[in-house]
Amino acid sequence: MLYDLLGRATALVCISYKYGEMCGANIRRKTMSEVTEKSLYARLGGYDAIAAITDDLLERLTSDSQIGIYWKGHSNDSKTRDIQLIVDFSCGAFGGPVAYRGRDMKTSHEGLSISESDWQVFVKHTLATLDKFGVQGKEREEFLAAAASLKGRVSKTAILEPNSLTGFWIHEVKAVSLMPGGPALSGM
Repeated sequence: MLYDLLGRATALVCISYKYGEMCGANIRRKTMSEVTEKSLYARLGGYDAIAAITDDLLERLTSDSQIGIYWKGHSNDSKTRDIQLIVDFSCGAFGGPVAYRGRDMKTSHEGLSISESDWQVFVKHTLATLDKFGVQGKEREEFLAAAASLKGRVSKTAILEPNSLTGFWIHEVKAVSLMPGGPALSGM
């Protein structure tokens, strides 16, 4: 009798599972990682992907005829340190397990007199880098929002003009959190 009950129960579970599957019902419970949204850090591919994006972007910026001047006279060691600081900053800001130990953005860029034109060159190269790595949709929007949130701290102008490259009006954001419930970038 016990075997008969177990057999019937097993058959009922199998039929229920198969019926739910045939009717399109997802009867499997979601794991905690499936319920919570992944950070931008994870969605971009983690540390190595952000390092590759940074390497490409910095190569574009340093070789640009207009804004490459900001790196003129830097030793290779200084450039390597700059890259590492940008990778650490980006990884931490995008929700990764990396601590940024550099100076805040205002202090790091003070006195450089970065103009609106310089900023637009940066945006152009950022878009080209994102295109190269296939960063689209929500990830692209969050990446660009993070950059826009820093504009007032790195350049002389606080509000972006309409951007002919993206077609969006982008205004300085005082604080942006790039992961659900995560810390904001204010003060960086």
